[in-house]
Amino acid sequence: MQKSKAKKAPSSRMIGGMTTKQFVKLHNTRTPLHPDLIPYLHEGGGMVSVKHPFVIEVGLADGYFGYVNHRYLRNKQALAKALKSKDWNQYFLLIEKPYRLDALKAVSNRLKDMEYWEHLRYCYTDIEFPSQDVDLLKELFAEQRPHREHIMSDEERATLAGLPDKITVFRGHSKNGVSGWSWTLDQSVAKWFANRCTLFGNEGIVSKGVVKKSHVIAYFDSRNEKEIVIDPRNVTVLK
Repeated sequence: MQKSKAKKAPSSRMIGGMTTKQFVKLHNTRTPLHPDLIPYLHEGGGMVSVKHPFVIEVGLADGYFGYVNHRYLRNKQALAKALKSKDWNQYFLLIEKPYRLDALKAVSNRLKDMEYWEHLRYCYTDIEFPSQDVDLLKELFAEQRPHREHIMSDEERATLAGLPDKITVFRGHSKNGVSGWSWTLDQSVAKWFANRCTLFGNEGIVSKGVVKKSHVIAYFDSRNEKEIVIDPRNVTVLK
């Protein structure tokens, strides 16, 4: 009886499209920063960081930019491919989170109406601080395109429709962060965000407000946060 041949184990694990050996070599070889990334280089507090729409890397050793260059060029190529094929899911996935709303604006004229609203939802809910660029948020949410309802799921639309005309909302924030666009129906969720502020040395506060349902831009619950998206100018803050 012939013995089956054992499969040969791979020589090394793959990291970011390269072998472990290649990865280590890139990290340990002095390499200048790619010219495209120089305007996105940040230095301070003894740290070097690169923050570009295609790649964010922090805690870099100055002069050792091989890996960040590799990631940038790899993502740039993948993004060009995604744009050409109109693979919008891949396109937004490849863009670093803080830049996704800008990326949405850049390609909005290439998106179908339903795609626009679906990807606005994805970009807004997936980034950490969506209220940083207020003017951009206003512009994106103010688009007068058909199928706006697709910014929410069927269940979310039904939940919003079932809320009273005046809605009590809460927001967990730092001392000066009450004017954000993200509020919640659930006070415990607001407390969680307020407590998270204390981890970064800030005072955590829970604010309570009242909004008119007609002013609500969207209701999101994909992360179990019962989120109400609303222009903060339309929130009457009670405390």
